Parts: sequence; structure tokens; C-alpha cells
Amino acid sequence: MSKIEFSEELGQYRFRFLNGEVVIPNRSGGYVVASGCGSGKTTAIRQLMINSFHEGVLYSAATIKECNEMYDWLVDKCTKNNIQIRDTSGIIHTLTPDKILTIHSEPRIEEVNGKMICTNGVNTSLWMNHPDKVAEYYIVICTHHKLLNENPYVLMTANFHPMRISTNLIRMAMSGIEIGSSIMPPRQWVLIDELPTCSPLQYIINKNSLIVSGTMMDINIIKGFNQYGEAIYEEQRSVKVNNNFGLFQSKLLYASRGDKSLDFGDLKIPSVKLKFDLISSVIHENYYEYIRSESPEVKVTYNLSKIVIENGMRTKLILFDGTGDLTQVGSKRFTLLTYPNKYNSPINLYRFDNHIDRVVKIDVNFFI
Repeated sequence: MSKIEFSEELGQYRFRFLNGEVVIPNRSGGYVVASGCGSGKTTAIRQLMINSFHEGVLYSAATIKECNEMYDWLVDKCTKNNIQIRDTSGIIHTLTPDKILTIHSEPRIEEVNGKMICTNGVNTSLWMNHPDKVAEYYIVICTHHKLLNENPYVLMTANFHPMRISTNLIRMAMSGIEIGSSIMPPRQWVLIDELPTCSPLQYIINKNSLIVSGTMMDINIIKGFNQYGEAIYEEQRSVKVNNNFGLFQSKLLYASRGDKSLDFGDLKIPSVKLKFDLISSVIHENYYEYIRSESPEVKVTYNLSKIVIENGMRTKLILFDGTGDLTQVGSKRFTLLTYPNKYNSPINLYRFDNHIDRVVKIDVNFFI
């Protein structure tokens, strides 16, 4: 049975697992807790959610079943117990079922006291039409698919303020919102149960469409020098990204009319518009990398490593992966937290290259 301890003096959590312990530093960033298989990761996650719900928690698991189980456990816990926490400002926070939101594709409709109601915290109407309301919930539970395919700003925002577009939407989601001279931080805890293996948000885009979404300009390239040492210029056409993000999005939409790969859906639906904001933000931030690609098509991907920003991150993203010490060796984004002797025998990871392609057919709806 695992347990966690919080040090008021150091401001850090100590996770005591069945076969060792790790300490979560008192600083923001990405961490991998590699405690071994069957060590009690889920139990530790549950304790952390109860202890820190008032700071805003985003929990993500692989399947809908796991999300439902976490919701049921939290509701049972806060229904049977008066879970209250006083924050550093003296404000008392109370965890109740109506402050827990589940985000996936299968609301569980059951009859309760003669009425048919949703019993697993899913609110599809809120998610589709009023995504800004997600900020009102202490705890948000979602599948890995939602984590890697939806706008992080919606999932991470933990206070009341208007939604807005940014040229770097991921950075805004993970570092907080500047309001006057202060900063409104995001959810302080992102807890991911096991390494996501689902497909992330991805577009294969014709490079000509990216050129259309940029701004064409004439530039003079030095081709050489004459006998007097004077530069000989050659005029060439070049493309640059438009710093006006709204104009960049407009030109990207214009380019999508002739490119079937850029089918962004009905942007009148708030949740669809937010996904468009995410993918256009990724394109805008990596525009020159994509333009310089030698391929006529470029792959635009939003994955877990993009969520962990290098500077200015104001949240702790913790990946609980039993074998993370093997799969995340040498990671530049995550700090590995582990301990020795958690396996019964020596473990090494070897890579074998071969020409065989493996295709796994799965029921996608099981995960979203």
C-alpha cells in the first residue's frame, strides 16, 4: 500500500511505494515517476488528488473505464467524507461531486430516484458549447486521447477569465495568464497514469498550403562579388510567417479551401474552434521548420513532449509510468524520479531493427 507525505517546510511531496520512495521537488516542470509495475501508482495518485484538489488537478488515464473508476472513487470519497482544505489565503475549499468533471465520449445514463441522469460526470453539452466552464471544476478527468487531441488551454485553465487566442497557446496553457501585473496560474497538477500510446492530434499538410498562409516577400541574396569587391545581388521570392495570429489563421483557412487535409470542421462549434486554435498555434510556432522541409507534405503533430515547455512552466506534469526509467532514458523534457532494486532481476532495454511493419487494429471509441 503506497502513501504520500507532504512537507510544509520544504513544500514537497514524498511518495512511499511498496518497494521504494521518490520526492516530487517544489518546482514546476515535467516529471516521470518510475516506481515499477504493481507498486501502487494509482493509490498514490488518488491520495495526491484529495490532498491538492484545491490547486486544480487534471487527471488522464488510457481508457474510459479507468476514467469512470477514478470518478466513482472520488465521488464516493467526498460523499462519505467532508473533504475540505484551507489554502494559504485562508479560503476554505470543499470537494463535492459537482466540482468533478469527466471528459470522454460515453456519458453513463442511469435511473436514480426515478430520473435518468448521467452518473459518471460527463457533460457533453458543456464541453461542446461552453468549454470555458471547465475552469470552474476542481478536478478534471480525461482520457489520454482527449489529453493529446484537445486544446490544452481548456483543460488547464483553473479560474474565471475569458478565453482568448494566443500565438503560443500551449505556453499560455502551461504558464498561466497575465492579468495586469499578476499572473493567474493554470491547474497546478497534471497527473498522467501510464505513458499514452494513443494517436495524438496530427495533420499531414501540403507545404504549398503553408506557403499560402504566409506572407510572400522579395529579398536580395548576395550571389557573389565583382572585381571591385562590391556585392552582386540576386532577387528572390521568400515567405515569412505573419506575426498577426488572427490574420495568419484567416490565410490558413483560405488555404484549406483547396487542401482536403486541412478540413478543420465547423468552426462555429466552440470545441471545434478551440481545436483549430491549437493546431494553427502549433503551425505558427514551427512555421519555418515546416517550410524548410524537403518533403512536399509536412506532418504537424501535438504530442506529450510539446505540453512540457522549457521556460516559464507554472504547473507540475507528472507521468506515472512503471517502466519510465527504461522508456524515458535521456529525455530532455522530463526529470526522472525513481529508485534502485525495484525489479526482481536486472533489466536492460535493447532495440532490434527490422523491416517488419506492425499494424494493430483497435476500437478507437474505447479510448475517447
